[in-house]
Amino acid sequence: MLSLPVGNLSIAPPKDVHSIPVIASWIVAMMGNGSLCLQYVRDSFTAIKSFYHPSNMGDFQEGLIQFLVRLTQSFVDRVHLESKADRLWQFNPPPSYRLTEQDITDFVNCVKECVFISIFNKTNLKDAAKAFRNLAMLRPELVVPPIVEQLFSSVDMSNARTVTNVKDDTTEIELTSVVTGIVQQCSSKIFQVVREKIMNFLVASSFTPRVSKLLTDLVQPILEANPIETLNSNMSNDERLRSLTIVHFIALGCLRMVPRIDSEEVLDLALTVAPVDFKYKAQYTVCAKEPKFKENLRMRLIIDIGKLLANDYAKLNNDFDILKYSFENKLSGRRYHPRFVIIKRLAKEIQSFSIDNYQSLTKIDKQVILKLVELSINRYSQVRCIAQIYLFTMLQRYVFSYNVVVDRILELLNAPGEADHDEIKGCLYILLGDDAFFLPTKHSWPLLEKLWPSIARTTHATKISTQILIDQIVEKITKQFDIPAIIEDTNAISIRAAVALWRPLELKEVEIHDQIREEHNQANIQSYNNLMETLNLICNNDRLTWRQQERTVVFISLLLQKHVPIPSSCIRTFSNFLVHDNVKLRMGLFRNFGSAFVDHFMEQLYALIREKIIEIQEGSQRVAAEIVAGMIRGSKYWTLDELWSKLTPFLNELCMNLSSEAVLNWGCCFWFAVADVDPRRTYHTVEFMRSLINTPSTANTFIETSRWNLVDQLRNFEWRIPGVWHEVNAHAKDLLEHPYKAVRECIASVLGTSLSHDITLPNGQSIRHPSVNLFFDGIHERLQRAIDICEKAPLEAFIEQIEYVCKSSKWHARRAAIEFVQHMIFCNLFNARPFAPRVREIVLKCLFDEQLEVRTIASVTLAGFYQCGFIQITKEDLSYLFRVGVLGLCAIVLSSPYDIPIHIPRALMLLCEHSHDPNLIRKSIKNALSEFRRTHHDSWHEHREKFTEDQLVILADVLISPNYYA
Repeated sequence: MLSLPVGNLSIAPPKDVHSIPVIASWIVAMMGNGSLCLQYVRDSFTAIKSFYHPSNMGDFQEGLIQFLVRLTQSFVDRVHLESKADRLWQFNPPPSYRLTEQDITDFVNCVKECVFISIFNKTNLKDAAKAFRNLAMLRPELVVPPIVEQLFSSVDMSNARTVTNVKDDTTEIELTSVVTGIVQQCSSKIFQVVREKIMNFLVASSFTPRVSKLLTDLVQPILEANPIETLNSNMSNDERLRSLTIVHFIALGCLRMVPRIDSEEVLDLALTVAPVDFKYKAQYTVCAKEPKFKENLRMRLIIDIGKLLANDYAKLNNDFDILKYSFENKLSGRRYHPRFVIIKRLAKEIQSFSIDNYQSLTKIDKQVILKLVELSINRYSQVRCIAQIYLFTMLQRYVFSYNVVVDRILELLNAPGEADHDEIKGCLYILLGDDAFFLPTKHSWPLLEKLWPSIARTTHATKISTQILIDQIVEKITKQFDIPAIIEDTNAISIRAAVALWRPLELKEVEIHDQIREEHNQANIQSYNNLMETLNLICNNDRLTWRQQERTVVFISLLLQKHVPIPSSCIRTFSNFLVHDNVKLRMGLFRNFGSAFVDHFMEQLYALIREKIIEIQEGSQRVAAEIVAGMIRGSKYWTLDELWSKLTPFLNELCMNLSSEAVLNWGCCFWFAVADVDPRRTYHTVEFMRSLINTPSTANTFIETSRWNLVDQLRNFEWRIPGVWHEVNAHAKDLLEHPYKAVRECIASVLGTSLSHDITLPNGQSIRHPSVNLFFDGIHERLQRAIDICEKAPLEAFIEQIEYVCKSSKWHARRAAIEFVQHMIFCNLFNARPFAPRVREIVLKCLFDEQLEVRTIASVTLAGFYQCGFIQITKEDLSYLFRVGVLGLCAIVLSSPYDIPIHIPRALMLLCEHSHDPNLIRKSIKNALSEFRRTHHDSWHEHREKFTEDQLVILADVLISPNYYA
């Protein structure tokens, strides 16, 4: 999974790499209830701890830290799940299997050291911070004090340039947010201390531009918390410039208080009973007083300080999101946030209210919108993107303002001849909209009458990029469109509610309302009929492409309703489509004509699946799958026995002769045949898919996997077929020992689906599905037997062979055996522990081998075993290795790459004494000292405390002497 290097060799990643999130979830799921899983995790981190150090760079580090993040997140999720009192729809583990408080503490202690080390990894800092955050949720008292102490011991404010080397814009926002939270909640005395520390540091030094930006992030929170006191303090001229931030907020406030630029309103944007020009609008207090100004202050402010303006709301929103994430804790109860986070949320909502205060559209606003439309279809893509963002914002803010842009869009879509690609692309992006604005589904029949036919018949989407945009627009319409009311009316209940909220209506007002409503309804009916007739004409156009035809049929289908008669021409078109060449337009054939055509199709189906010409086999199988899917899907309303008496032998022959190209097509066939269908209406289909589990196994792996993939299509029925899931589960769990890996994986997928519905309903009643607990009890017994066998036989045989080869007369064989030991032990770390004494004996003997190459590999191997914790360094080992010679001493030094145990200084001094020995010895010493220097460089200010002054002098003399670099 992690592909870590072993010794001096890198292990190539396996072909089937398991997903890190899946592995992490699996490991966490095995913890608790007296399991040894946590001990194995602890041993694993001991073995790979050195790979987490920042100086041990490699491609593997990202995967290592991702494993930490996923492991800690999965553990938090499990603790959160088990602590919830209302687990109605999640798996409810028995009390004995749940994590205890001691399990949580042990997990944090197991993982925290590697997390602490990872925080200093510059390339993966953010991911390491996520892992630390997860541990802080579980046991803050175990992880927060050590990291704070480490932080303060390593921070040197005079070296602020180093801090900026690893920061980015997100770090600035996080820094501002955290400091803001502190100064907004602290007492005045603490605020004074914080302000004084920051200001004293600012006036005492000069900084590079990047450092200055970082320090600005420190000033901004104290300025916002107490601007008067902060600005009165002793600030330098450069820092005083930063106080212009307050001018920024003043400008925003003024622009919201003064009246809008005078301009005539745009009327009649839409036909409506209630006027758009509401008498009562949300206003600021100053605006409500109608102040008299000698000049247009809004324009004056824009001219004078407009350059200071920025998208303040976007910054506030981003700031709040980061704050919320930083302080979110799934384990602290529902919606618990610190006070200053709640205040930040209130500020965000107030800001949102002031910005999203809907206004009536003026002529100046209309001009701005039309100008943004032109910029949105500009030839430069970056201009288009920015203009479209502001266009969508304005169209969302002003009621019915989308009517302003419709004519220009229609002009582009319906333009004759060849259109400009950039303009069409910009136009389609306007139609696609964003999360808040989508023009094609607005509730306006006049709009739909004009827009949908233009989308359906446009011929300007000639390039792949524009075709994809058209497809995305149509897909979004199908997902978001709900048919607007054609005939609008009011009932007595709504009238009484209106009277209670406002006042009784006079008779004349009611008559006017009824007249307007009737006109509005008639206009809607006319628009609906025109739209349906137009789409029908487009659909029957012989010159239409298949893409245009499918789009048009989709639109007609979405417009079907029961309140207004559908035009007869549309009904005639649907009847004609029953025998259309396009499969997407004809699947209704068997639904409408029953079994009348079954015999005719069966003969063709057999011919299609028995096709021998390789070039057309895939197409033939796809056609056969589409026909069968239509048969099954359309037969739910008519007699099934006649169909399945003919279809069953056909499908049995098919399943025994599937090709790799056809599997996907037949999987789609069964998925379509049973999707969203009551299993009681398609009993024969369910029974056939269930019967596939009883088909005799073959030696053809592909046929076996294909068969189980078809069985897996039963997942469409979810919890509705408990009896079938029991039978599938009972049969499949006995096949988990299948000799082929691909088949085992398919069977495991089906088993997972069969167990996924074992839940207890809110009334305490359990549904009748296979039991997860019973399944795991059986699997546990089988796994234990497999583990016992695995621990005994293979490794012992390997070690016997290694002992034999290490006595060989050929030194190449002896060296290869020691190299193999490295990989064997590292890949079987837990199973190999019973054989540790024998492996230790093999390696120590090889340190006395007559061949230098064998001794060198043995030294590296022994150091690796000490480092990963497979063998512990004992006093006997130290005494033995000190007598062995240089390679024994090298093994001792290399066994502790990132710390200094008590025996390391003595080993280093002995190596230094031999640094002038002959070349071969000097080379081994040089390599060992080079590696020692590399791995201990980052924390040398701490490591040097373990040496005496004389030892430091000797070590420095060797590390910088000419002999060392020779």
